[in-house]
Amino acid sequence: MRLSINKISFFTLFLDNLFFPVDLGFDFRVNYIFQAIFIVYFFFTNRNIKIKPKIVMVLLTVFSLLLLSALINGAKFPLFIKQTILITYQSIFAWFLINAYKFDFYKIAKDYISICILISIVGLVQFISFKIGFVHGANYSFLGFDMGNLKMHSHRVQSWFQEPSFMIYSLIPAVFISFAKFFNITSLMGYKTASLIVLTVILSKSSLGFFALLLCLLLIVFSKYPVVKKPIFLSIFGISTCIVAILLYNVPEMKFRVDDTLELFTSNKVTAKQIDKTNLSTYALYSNYSIVKHSMSENPLFGAGLGQYPFIYDKTIEEVVPKSTYRENFRLNREDANSLLFRLLAETGLLGSILFVFFVFNYRIKWSERTSDNHFFWTLNNGIFILIILRLLRQGHYSMLGFALMLFIYFETYTKNKKNVSDIKGIHNT
Repeated sequence: MRLSINKISFFTLFLDNLFFPVDLGFDFRVNYIFQAIFIVYFFFTNRNIKIKPKIVMVLLTVFSLLLLSALINGAKFPLFIKQTILITYQSIFAWFLINAYKFDFYKIAKDYISICILISIVGLVQFISFKIGFVHGANYSFLGFDMGNLKMHSHRVQSWFQEPSFMIYSLIPAVFISFAKFFNITSLMGYKTASLIVLTVILSKSSLGFFALLLCLLLIVFSKYPVVKKPIFLSIFGISTCIVAILLYNVPEMKFRVDDTLELFTSNKVTAKQIDKTNLSTYALYSNYSIVKHSMSENPLFGAGLGQYPFIYDKTIEEVVPKSTYRENFRLNREDANSLLFRLLAETGLLGSILFVFFVFNYRIKWSERTSDNHFFWTLNNGIFILIILRLLRQGHYSMLGFALMLFIYFETYTKNKKNVSDIKGIHNT
């Protein structure tokens, strides 16, 4: 029974677009209730909760620095407290869930893959429903899900998520595991499962999804094969990458986004006409980039303070974006800056951003550091690495879609792999 509770609790992380219809000053997600029940249940039924002093000390140090930054910069404390509570709540849930699995990351990975299979099956049902015009098979808003701007004629798969990109973020570690299977690196899933997950990403027609596929391929090829050391391999790979990039660029859904983005970011002075004719994704990226650039000029080292981005957005948007229909009618990514890197720069400054980037690259398991465990830790760790990189680029929410859990798993897989390496060296030295 406990294993079922763990899996159900894990699954609730992917229900971020179910909301209670109440106004509490923040989006009250249904999964908060399920997670609160799990936290209480686990706390009272488990006497041996494993707490690592090193993690606690690091988190307390980070919190102290963020609090000091907020005090120095005169931050809006309701925003600071709101974000602190949310991050703390999600972190407690994530750590308790790992404890509930008894730090069995193989079981965690298998349950995660099961969830991704469900996401993909629902995505395929949605795609078929698009084709035959079956609304309730494609639009799950009648079940209470916020489906965002879902359009039946677009045929863009997003499963039950708010938009295709959110589905992609949920699947990215599984996508990497899929590619690892194609290259015979892992036995975590079969070829059929791997193909199903990759197909779902392709059917999303998401530029983020295509980029994720490319990153996964690049990381595996450059890790497993001596591409850099052998010029002929490097040449073949370079030509292949260019061909793939050209093919992806000619996908209509991707081409117009790339063209719009290049036009805005290379223009000497962006006009209202340029703003209004671009796509919303590019506008969201450009407007938030401009806001963060302005904010960094005021608070470059420590940022404006945790949770302050909505205030920064409202204060700055009219200064950096010309008056236009988009500016007057949309507040895109006002809460999360459209990018974790943008948000970190605005709220924690260069110091916080550099520390986070250091954490990301320091705790990635290199191919040379893998152990004889069927490359399990390397595969799971690097799948989450790709997820972090893509969230740094295009998703600024600190905790949405189980991000806190993924960060803990990222750290723990590195730690366990490092211990395995040390144990192996110890055996060889005796």
